[in-house]
Amino acid sequence: MPRRMANTDCIVSGAAHALLPSGEGGRRPDEGDAAIAPSTLLTLTRSPQRRPPSPKGRGVTRPARGITLLELVMVAAIIGILASLAVPSFKRAIEQSRADVAATNLRAIWSAQRLYWLDNRTYAADLATLQSLDLVDGSLASQPFYQYEISAADSSGFTALAIRAGSSLWGGTLSIDGSGNVSGVLSADGEADIVPNY
Repeated sequence: MPRRMANTDCIVSGAAHALLPSGEGGRRPDEGDAAIAPSTLLTLTRSPQRRPPSPKGRGVTRPARGITLLELVMVAAIIGILASLAVPSFKRAIEQSRADVAATNLRAIWSAQRLYWLDNRTYAADLATLQSLDLVDGSLASQPFYQYEISAADSSGFTALAIRAGSSLWGGTLSIDGSGNVSGVLSADGEADIVPNY
């Protein structure tokens, strides 16, 4: 029994004109009782698929393009501009955190003075007295960014200072009194003053 062929986009070649679908000048292969001789078989080939043309009309593709020197210079310039905007605010944030640490240390001195006053009914005249009684940390005297001292003390009150040291840009003094109020600012040329957030 002969095979049926679908009506597809195939190219028909050879001497089997009779096997074309009806209406094409022949009869269908399943009509009649005659078998098809092997010499009259069809040669079927698929119609070639065309590739879309390349944008430039050539079939040759170019390798991927690299980065040019101009692009590298522009990227470096943008990074430099962003860094110049970020660095001053970063330095200011670091200085603000140092001022906050100094204010915290002044509060530690205030707490130590209150404990000293409970035992002695007067405030300590210097940090060495508070350190000898382990009321404040011994490393307080060797802090790299601030120098701490007690400037005035008697039975009614005291004043402790944190003096900014080791900076060519920032300067100033923070202080705390017997009531626990921290005051003072840090200043630098061309910069807004820094007040501790404690």
